[in-house]
Amino acid sequence: MDHPSPNWDKILVESCITLLQCIWHDQNMHIHGTSKIEASTKLRERILSRVTKLYTHPPKLHKCFPKITSIPLNVRLKRNTTNLQRWLARISHQQHVSRILQSTQSSGQLSLLHAYKCANINISERQKYPP
Repeated sequence: MDHPSPNWDKILVESCITLLQCIWHDQNMHIHGTSKIEASTKLRERILSRVTKLYTHPPKLHKCFPKITSIPLNVRLKRNTTNLQRWLARISHQQHVSRILQSTQSSGQLSLLHAYKCANINISERQKYPP
């Protein structure tokens, strides 16, 4: 009555690999499409939606960077996909730099060097224009 035991570990591994491969294949078809043309179309749609979202909710950038809305949205959307990808990467970098610059600024206080410069300017102006 000894039945050969099924090789459960092998069956389990094979079924997991098959399932994960099907999930990966379906995800790639859904996200990237089945052809190069469909993949480029889907990529363009995703980038256009990201650009539009940035225009509707523009991030607060440091004053050294130009505003996002300096170029109208309809003009920006006419650019090619690679240009828009680079622009989005640049905006992401500018957001990161803006956070760093805004976190290092003191809240309403001058540095000692800046305060001395202002004091020297005021003294020289008083000497030029006495009361």
